[in-house]
Amino acid sequence: MDKNFLMAIEISEGYTSVQSFQTSTEAFDEKKNSEQRDEYPIFIYDLSKQEYLWFDEDGPAYYETIAEDVIKKANR
Repeated sequence: MDKNFLMAIEISEGYTSVQSFQTSTEAFDEKKNSEQRDEYPIFIYDLSKQEYLWFDEDGPAYYETIAEDVIKKANR
């Protein structure tokens, strides 16, 4: 089964982890878990629909650049 849901998390300033999931539920569960670890989720993106399910609009401006780069690489 394809993993159609992407999530990026800022682990610490300047270090981002990208994960993929089969379902949006898995992605949102990991978002919640990462917040409990004091990490900073940036976005959850549906690759099949090419749309954000969630994006941290209150985060720093560079989150947009991270999101664009991650999604561009995933769509190659």
